[in-house]
Amino acid sequence: MEKENLLFIAGAQKCGTSTLLKMLNCHPDIFLLYECFVNKDLSKYSNWFLRKYPDAQYVFQYGAPLEVVYRKLKDFLQKKGYAYKMVGDKIATIDISTLEEIGNFKVVFTVRDVRTWLCKSSIPDLYHTNNDFVYPAI
Repeated sequence: MEKENLLFIAGAQKCGTSTLLKMLNCHPDIFLLYECFVNKDLSKYSNWFLRKYPDAQYVFQYGAPLEVVYRKLKDFLQKKGYAYKMVGDKIATIDISTLEEIGNFKVVFTVRDVRTWLCKSSIPDLYHTNNDFVYPAI
């Protein structure tokens, strides 16, 4: 798979990544998974996908290069009759090692005005701020 055909959506939680994913998945040439990041440990969304498509187990290969894993995903979808030109995943994180790993591919970063983001009631719980908003704000 060529790098041009691999797309990631990345951003902190509650910054619009899910909304963007849903909009992009409306396009007939794009298929983006929802926080599966298929070469890492299986997430609840990976398990959901595998319950729906148990024959896709070979796609989820821990530690494999991203190009290999997402090529397998594209091939799997083609065998199911879907001719997507671009595949990828949504990654709701600000973890630098994850962002470096996907940085060689097409990435759409979502950001939100920090003032409105910090006002969301879920942010202190997600980032364990104890009302110290400096770290998530940075």
